Amino acid sequence: MANCSEAEELHVDGKTVADVIARYTVDLKYINHDGVIELLLTKKVIDLNEHVSIQKSPKTEKILFLQEKLPQKGDTAFQKFLESLEEKGHRKLALKMRRVIHIQLENEKKRLEALNQEMAHELDVEKRQKVQLERRIKELEEQLKKEQNAKSTIQKELQESRDQAAKQMLHMSAVEKKAKELEELVKREQNAYGELERNKRKIEKELKEKVDELQQQLDNMRERPKPPRRKTIAPRTPSPHQELGTQMSREYQEVPFQSQSTRVL
Repeated sequence: MANCSEAEELHVDGKTVADVIARYTVDLKYINHDGVIELLLTKKVIDLNEHVSIQKSPKTEKILFLQEKLPQKGDTAFQKFLESLEEKGHRKLALKMRRVIHIQLENEKKRLEALNQEMAHELDVEKRQKVQLERRIKELEEQLKKEQNAKSTIQKELQESRDQAAKQMLHMSAVEKKAKELEELVKREQNAYGELERNKRKIEKELKEKVDELQQQLDNMRERPKPPRRKTIAPRTPSPHQELGTQMSREYQEVPFQSQSTRVL
């Protein structure tokens, strides 16, 4: 059972006070209303005007007065009301009310403790969620950073591709220009080749005509009568004696010439 010492000071909210008074409305019919209300004036729970306004009212109105005014007079008003009951000889009723108040306060305390535990649990959950959220935010930031780096890399590669494409376009333009020049060169070569072919056919025609003319002349020469052949006398072959005489004659002719040359020297 809850501790309900008479010396213990109670701090009760207005709603709890109203609930307890409503619960013991029947018991409050049999108390000394004037004495209790006068003590409430002495303890400064109510003021003089309130005391005068209710002093000559019937019991039912005085009970309603207590039920209406006590919840409005602060957390210590009910403690002073219980003291007034005890001083006017209503200790048993004051004790029952005090016990009910203690039970409600204990229940309220347990409710608040449970609420605090629930709030602490929710706070712990929120902290864990916050940690998870911060971790997730960090992961997303890292992912965003990677995506930005990837985007930068893609943009760089795209720019390089554009530059390469521009170079290829310039190269293709140069190739097309070169191809056009080659086409013109081929066309000129074809024209020159055509001219050569025409000259070749012309030369072949002239050569054929010349060959035909020579062939005609040759045929004409063959048709003429042949002149008689002349006899040719073969030269005589000198004998060995004749060759020796000829050689000696040459040597003899050379000797005076050499002597004359010697005399000159």
